[in-house]
Amino acid sequence: VKYIPGCEAYFVNDINNTKEKRRHLILLAKNETGYRNLLKLNYEGFINFQYVPFLRKVFPRIDWNLLEQYHEGIICLTACSSGPLARTMMVYGEDKTWDQEECYVEALKIANRFKTIFGDDLYLEMQPHDLKVYQRVRKTGEVENDAHGDPIVIVDQPYLNRKLVQMSEELDIPLVATCDVHYLNKEDAEIHDMLMAINEKRPLSDTTRHRYEVEEFYMKTGGEVVSYFTEKFNRKLAIEICNNTVEIANKCEDSSYIDSSEIRFPKFDTESEGDYPEFLEWNKKQKHNGKKEDQAFMRFRCVKAFKEKYGHLPKEKKEKYKQRMIDEVNVLEFHNFSSYMLITSDFILKAKEQGFRVGPGRGSVGGCFVGNLLGIHEVDPMQYGLLFERFHNIEKTSYPDIDTDFSPAGRVWAEKYVTEKYGKNKVAHVSNLSTMTPKVVIKDVARSLELGGSKSEAFKIANAITDAIPAEARSFDDALKLSQKFRDFCAEYPDLEKFGRKLVGLEKTFSTHAAGILISDIDLSTYVPLRCDKDGTVSVQYEKNRCEDVGLIKMDFLGLEHLKVLDSTIENVRVLGGDCPDTDELKPFDDQGVWDMLSKGKAVSIFQMGSPHMRALCKRIRPQNIEDFSLVNALGRPSAGENKTGGPTPRDTYIARRDGNQEVTFKHPCIERALGTTLGVCVYEEQLAKLAKYAAGWDLNKADGLRKFTKLKGKKPELAKQLQEDFINDTVKFSKLTKKEATAIWDEIIEPFSGYGFNKAHGIFYSLNGYHTAYYKHHHPAAFMAAVLKSEIEKPSSNEEKIKLYKREAGRMGISINAPDINKSGEFFTVLDEKTIVMGLAAVKGVGVKAVQNIIETRNEHLFVSFSDFLYRTRSRVVQKSVIQALAKAGCLDSLGVTRKSAFDNYANVRTKVNKYMEIVAITGNDPWDLILECEWTEKEKKLLGNEEWDKQEILKGEGETLGDYISGDINDVYGGFFSNKGTPLKKLKKLADGTPVRVEVIVENVSQPRTKSGKNKGNVYGSCTVMDRNKDSTTLKIWSNSWKHVKEQIIVGKPIRALCRVNIYKGNHMLVLSTLEQVG
Repeated sequence: VKYIPGCEAYFVNDINNTKEKRRHLILLAKNETGYRNLLKLNYEGFINFQYVPFLRKVFPRIDWNLLEQYHEGIICLTACSSGPLARTMMVYGEDKTWDQEECYVEALKIANRFKTIFGDDLYLEMQPHDLKVYQRVRKTGEVENDAHGDPIVIVDQPYLNRKLVQMSEELDIPLVATCDVHYLNKEDAEIHDMLMAINEKRPLSDTTRHRYEVEEFYMKTGGEVVSYFTEKFNRKLAIEICNNTVEIANKCEDSSYIDSSEIRFPKFDTESEGDYPEFLEWNKKQKHNGKKEDQAFMRFRCVKAFKEKYGHLPKEKKEKYKQRMIDEVNVLEFHNFSSYMLITSDFILKAKEQGFRVGPGRGSVGGCFVGNLLGIHEVDPMQYGLLFERFHNIEKTSYPDIDTDFSPAGRVWAEKYVTEKYGKNKVAHVSNLSTMTPKVVIKDVARSLELGGSKSEAFKIANAITDAIPAEARSFDDALKLSQKFRDFCAEYPDLEKFGRKLVGLEKTFSTHAAGILISDIDLSTYVPLRCDKDGTVSVQYEKNRCEDVGLIKMDFLGLEHLKVLDSTIENVRVLGGDCPDTDELKPFDDQGVWDMLSKGKAVSIFQMGSPHMRALCKRIRPQNIEDFSLVNALGRPSAGENKTGGPTPRDTYIARRDGNQEVTFKHPCIERALGTTLGVCVYEEQLAKLAKYAAGWDLNKADGLRKFTKLKGKKPELAKQLQEDFINDTVKFSKLTKKEATAIWDEIIEPFSGYGFNKAHGIFYSLNGYHTAYYKHHHPAAFMAAVLKSEIEKPSSNEEKIKLYKREAGRMGISINAPDINKSGEFFTVLDEKTIVMGLAAVKGVGVKAVQNIIETRNEHLFVSFSDFLYRTRSRVVQKSVIQALAKAGCLDSLGVTRKSAFDNYANVRTKVNKYMEIVAITGNDPWDLILECEWTEKEKKLLGNEEWDKQEILKGEGETLGDYISGDINDVYGGFFSNKGTPLKKLKKLADGTPVRVEVIVENVSQPRTKSGKNKGNVYGSCTVMDRNKDSTTLKIWSNSWKHVKEQIIVGKPIRALCRVNIYKGNHMLVLSTLEQVG
């Protein structure tokens, strides 16, 4: 089989015409020149893309000019029935008539133009099927007729084949037979049909959806193709056009030019560095003549940093550290990785210089002492027993993988920085290729099959099935193996398995890698296929591993929200006039108050510790230092809480030993040397490597291979088995153990560890991040919680449950969260003092972004001194009636000395009067700011407004409506005596099965009346309500049409109800369906 690079392009006459319909065109690379031109055409096509909102898809487009510019070395085929020739030959006029001769003449012109460009490398493409497609009415699926009453034909492949033969003879262009392959085997036609139904989100039975009229779009054999064209034309033609496929293949050179063993990474520009003159002087004195300049420069930077950071160490310890530095430098130089390390160091240090926060580090680079010296991370690897070999070693040939955490704004800056420094055409994102998972496939198949007989029933069944499939199931067999309930569903609905098996694992979509950036030394548009997304993001159309195959190196730039929280916290403290150390001043991380807080499980909002599970684990382990905290991170992973043999889990074993409830014993000294610090439990990958060193005598380079054991078992079982045998045999020889004893080490430690191992360097970095957040939470609670709340609410999809959790945590810490204030609130949460946070104006429902911006911009000139001042200076078109009334109900205007009811009722009268008053002031030429302070107007304002106020119950209701919370009191102040505490809390619904009966006591927050879309009640109105319980948890309450007509008058926004309901799980969400309305408050 010969690999021929090519693509199906979207062709238009002129890319400047964005409304022109796209046609297909097949382009194949004959040689390396053709391949590079093909890449250019692909990239130019994406630059000139057409975005189709309906499909939410970008279509790259090329035109005549681009083909004329980049045609060398390319073979062109005229494509299928969607190609430019086929489409031109089947065009109906506005009068719905088809002039076949005129269309053919136009097609001849197009073919001639292609021939002018491609010469002998143009082929007219014939296909062996009888597809006929008629134009149909979208809604009904009925065939449309032309002016003569005949069906309008969009595609007629037999007709096209005949005309292409005629065209070939007239223009002397060779023909070629191809198969329009949409699925590999003929029997997969129904699978393909299902996939099209899923893509359109329509039932398989829907006659109006897109479908293929014949089941001929598979890879046919040569015999089938010859037979078809012999029958339709003659055997001579059939043989000739099939042989032309071989002719095309023979024209194409071997494509080994695609894969490159050369690393395409830039050399670090040493000469542009400020310390380059100093380096030159230093380098003259060194004895490493012949070193490449980037290698010498990395040595220079390491030596310089070593003196600054570690020059104070005692002599013996300093020599040990120095030797570690030398050993690592030698390995990195051996693999020519100096520029990689320097470039990574450069964008991190430059980001810090610009004031952007960068995390202390991430992943295995923590084991690299050179990384510490170059400023890539902040951890001393010797202090924590981290291994360089986990990061890189002499036996590895692939580049190391360094991930960098930036604040979100810092990530954007860093990406822009490397793009500008190394060139826009040399930097791109990495792609991800997502596949169809069992959960997604089965849900889609169930819906398309309309299991249960209707769309609504199919949704219920689909959700029930997917709930039965464990999240970790990656294949169809995984799902069957892990879930008896899923096996039962497949037995009841056999089509689930028929379609599911074929669809699970299929490649679905390209997406942009969340963090992966490629930096190269070559114009990427001539080296790899690129794509351009709607937002302009340029990505390589390869995943990470394929990028490495062609010599491109991925660098991960991550935007970490918690770094933004740290920035906001420090800024909040400084705004309050307090003294606040930055994170680099928190060493040696020994603040006992911080560790006591964590040991009590008070870790809500702490990095990686926010879940109930991790908070509970903090209480069990009671961390007292970074090493302990790292254990919490490592043992908190789900796999550390599992034991496939049914015995104690690694997590429970460690805690039992730590608490003194289980004796710590070691069967051999080599085990104690490797696992002693974690009481005999193998927690880290680094420990596994040390165990191989102490037990089997392996050096750490070879020992690092043990961590890959899990991957080897699945992908290369024979290598995994060999690794096991080597370890056991070498342990017998090196440690003088019996084979039984050596096998026990493998079976009891190494084999189980492969399922839950954790990189210690990563655990240390996580712990530093966690300590940073814990320190600020402990010492500056209000500043920190304001930053946490601000961070969450600013997210595009903020989590209401998290916001409620953080508010409750602030309350537990004695911090008051006040209602928004017109003179104190920002857009989001703001800290007022060490015990008070004020909500943002954006938190008020009904106050939009433009209104908030206008209020803050106006206030920045000077604070509002009165309600009149506020009304006069803000823009009435933006800060209009609904905004002012929402601000009044939320209590935002209280500080202006007005009552909520008077501002709500009388604002219009005041605004009208004050505007007239200020017009008069303007005529006199006086400063309106001075005059508005005059007592004369203040008294007028009081008379216009009055001082009438709502009672407490109404005030709280107003807060609930506008803020979703009661600030001035409790829910019982509003509905005293109604809540009995006997109802099921809404937060417990997630633990209940579908159909479970529950009694709830809730407040109706909003009501809508949609119509049922399908089923026997199609078109009937039902009630859909958002309800909230006394704990401020919310859910949806559905009241179906047969009940809604009886209770709709009683379901009122703001009113409490007590109701008997049943749990309904829909699309994975737990909601309620009303059974009986028992009481209305």
